[in-house]
Amino acid sequence: MFLMATQTLDELGRIALPAKIRQSKKWESGDSIAFYELGDSILINLYEKAHEPKCIMCGKAELDMHIGKFSFCTACVALIKSELKFA
Repeated sequence: MFLMATQTLDELGRIALPAKIRQSKKWESGDSIAFYELGDSILINLYEKAHEPKCIMCGKAELDMHIGKFSFCTACVALIKSELKFA
């Protein structure tokens, strides 16, 4: 994972998702977005995708791990381990 963009909260606590992120995820105006607290991080995903049995990070259906209500594919588990420096 890498930092794609930063945004500043406005006085009402809102942020705008940068166009680069919306375009890379093919998100459009009117899409419902789900927010998940994951440790010290926040995971953002389309609401429809969040309720299907797919990897919460990439959307693949081939699942390897389930942690509570979160599901992860093999590739994303490997990515998390490498980013967090787990063996």
